[in-house]
Amino acid sequence: MWLQILICIVVAFVAYVSLPPGEPLTDFLYKWQTLLAAGIALFAARLTVQKISIQIRQVEEHHEDIRNRKFDAARAVMSFTLSQLCEYAETSLRYTIMANKEFIEKNDITEEIPPLPDNIILTLRDLIEHADAETTVSLHNLISCIQIHRSRMRFLPRSKTPQPGYLVMGDNPQKQFAWALRDTAALHVIASAFFEYARKKTNTPPNKPINDEIREMINKFKVDLSEFPEFKRVL
Repeated sequence: MWLQILICIVVAFVAYVSLPPGEPLTDFLYKWQTLLAAGIALFAARLTVQKISIQIRQVEEHHEDIRNRKFDAARAVMSFTLSQLCEYAETSLRYTIMANKEFIEKNDITEEIPPLPDNIILTLRDLIEHADAETTVSLHNLISCIQIHRSRMRFLPRSKTPQPGYLVMGDNPQKQFAWALRDTAALHVIASAFFEYARKKTNTPPNKPINDEIREMINKFKVDLSEFPEFKRVL
């Protein structure tokens, strides 16, 4: 747009200096009023566009600042949520070991599966709402891991005789317990890996857990894998 304005100014200047001697300025303005008006209009439009662009940029910067503040606030309490999630995973691990043993020895499980704290999903939802693309992917992986784990726990066999009101999946109880053990360890791995990110010691969120990390977590809790003969097949 500046080019058009410059052209109008140059043409007007050339026209003015080319006036015959003695010709009044009013005649010049009359002859070139359209060009002069166009130049003034272009200049005014340029100023308007520039002002609007500045306002848009200020609004975007303000919005980005608000998003960052909300994300930092959610990230600040993330460590508490991760601690709850790790405690939940450890409780689930102990439950899986106990349930597997009871199922083998007594053919019946009386204890209910551990409850997932409600605030965990709410905190993760707030983080996703204000996070960048890379962090959003990692948080989706974490939530997916939680969802899969909950499904595994719900579908654990409770009795060799089908009980009303309980869901049953598959015809291999030992394999179901092995999957529950594997997914519980995976949940603990990815939740633990998020601590460095939550404490701002790194800005790179963790990836999905790999089998070696899951196996290391199982060993850390000294799980007797001889009680889970199908574990090697699900890892």
